[in-house]
Amino acid sequence: TADNVVITVPVGVLQSEDFIIEPPLPEPVAGALSRLTMNAFEKVFLRFPTKFWDDGVDVIRQQGPESRWWHSWYDLTFLHGTPTLLTFAAGPAAVGTRDWSEDEIVDSVLAQLRRLYGDRVDKPTHVHITDWQDDPFAYGSYAYMTLGSTTDDHDTLATPIGGVLHLAGEATWTDDPATVTAAMCSGHRAAQNVLGREIPIEEVWTDVQCAVTDRSLAASSGS
Repeated sequence: TADNVVITVPVGVLQSEDFIIEPPLPEPVAGALSRLTMNAFEKVFLRFPTKFWDDGVDVIRQQGPESRWWHSWYDLTFLHGTPTLLTFAAGPAAVGTRDWSEDEIVDSVLAQLRRLYGDRVDKPTHVHITDWQDDPFAYGSYAYMTLGSTTDDHDTLATPIGGVLHLAGEATWTDDPATVTAAMCSGHRAAQNVLGREIPIEEVWTDVQCAVTDRSLAASSGS
């Protein structure tokens, strides 16, 4: 048993048959949850043997009919020095490619890049494609409001239930849902509710930074 419980699973998991809360969530929390759903959104990372796009170009975009699915590529080379592009399959593109193989998705993306850059586009040496729609720990990328929902639903979802059950996560934060910031801030709020007192978030962030620094120093020293 526990005095308090904080649940941070995504909305897609909360709504799935795999995750059961007993007794069920009461109103108005249950109603707020029913008016949210998970977005279909996947990321495609492509690592290339050589950089074929121009220096100083951080984002590649195309417009018109050809941009219906693949329209933007972001240069991530600065992260590790290897030519890498990130593109997104959003909405219809994510749904349409959901059952595609990795090769089919890569070929589709490369066809659009070669339309822009021609034969300069080599076959990627490494590919990573997210699969959040079918991830049992997510069932989507982030929550969004459906018809009939209001921004109040985000706050309602965060209402402590019986003073002991606290829901947190990006979908429970009104100011900027669908972000890591929202997830972090909602967790901070849940912790304050459990403790029954305010905790300056600056203190929490400082503690996290110190813990990360300590682990990094320990790893570098071999201890």
